[in-house]
Amino acid sequence: MSWLRIPLAIVGGYLIGSISTAYWVARWRAGIDIREHGDGNAGTVNVSKVLGLKAGLVVAVVDLSKGLVAYAVARWMGLNLWVAYAAGFAAIVGHIAPFYLGFRGGQGAATATGLLLYSLGQCLWRGWLPLGDLAFLAWVVAVFGWISLKGEVIACAVLPLLAAELILRLPANPVTRAAALLALFLLGVSLTNLFHRKVLVLRREVREGIKWGRFGLRPAAMAFPAAEQWLGSRTGVGLVTAVTLAALAGDALRLARRSVASAAWSRIRVILKDKEAYRFSSISLFLLACTITLVVFPLPIAWLALLYLIFGDMCGKFFGLQYGRHPFFHKTVEGTLACFAACTIVSFWVAPAVGVPFAVAVAGAFGATAAEALPLGVDDNLSMSLVSGATMYGLLYL
Repeated sequence: MSWLRIPLAIVGGYLIGSISTAYWVARWRAGIDIREHGDGNAGTVNVSKVLGLKAGLVVAVVDLSKGLVAYAVARWMGLNLWVAYAAGFAAIVGHIAPFYLGFRGGQGAATATGLLLYSLGQCLWRGWLPLGDLAFLAWVVAVFGWISLKGEVIACAVLPLLAAELILRLPANPVTRAAALLALFLLGVSLTNLFHRKVLVLRREVREGIKWGRFGLRPAAMAFPAAEQWLGSRTGVGLVTAVTLAALAGDALRLARRSVASAAWSRIRVILKDKEAYRFSSISLFLLACTITLVVFPLPIAWLALLYLIFGDMCGKFFGLQYGRHPFFHKTVEGTLACFAACTIVSFWVAPAVGVPFAVAVAGAFGATAAEALPLGVDDNLSMSLVSGATMYGLLYL
């Protein structure tokens, strides 16, 4: 009857997780249903806000432990790692949906976090997770923590990187795969809090300063180096050149005569900024930079330079407008730091794949950030990839 141990372990994990510490602590301390107070969540943060830090600490300690207890019980029963982690996941389900509370519990974040931290400890102890990679993830946490001062933003920045690290760089086994699932689950919780619970409320500067259609289309420019990578240089350069010439021609036609510009502006102002009414748009300058970068630099450098231009500029703009507190020339320290962090993330993942030394890639990231932040008199859509590409090319070949 040994097969009965598996469902017993999983059901036991659910029952362990269903002990709603937040609910019972609130009942004992204040005689209230914590789900009817604060943000309505039966979890550590809400208890801390409603009942104080000491009560929140009690809830945190117990909730962090529930998944680990379920895991340990399954291992004590002689079950393998896969089943033990299934019991741990069942504890998360129990935390979210306790049967005796109408299946209305917490979010499961603390229980998942406890199990994730244990799994990461196992990865470190067994030598699967390099200390350098862990230090890099800590750098991302520190940067976005200082910029945003919000745990959900930190989680949305670091958890996708952690999941990718666990899946792509670490050995495939129950520990790393379960840890990746836990990281993705916590990412989902954080995204839910950001948007559904309105932790992230866009500032007026963001709503007015970002054209979301063109902002979201920037990553499509990855098609240009990808076309050169897989279809050949002639195809890649031809594609980006054709798109760039079309954009420049459209701008030139729009600007040829002021009357034409005014008529065109009424139709396309949804995608252009007010300052671009009577000048070449930054879209055209962005595409021109893509063309020059692919023509001038070797493809590995072009990949990095264009990714810096795409994601560094996106992060610099968004975080600078949303969280900027300290002016830095015509930008903010927060936006500049976010730009550099995004570029270093690109360096961390892409530089080994394209054969560029990490130190050289980081120097290119610094060059891209300087071009984005400093008042050089040139639109950063044009200068970022060229400065970063020239920096990396000089370090590698000169």
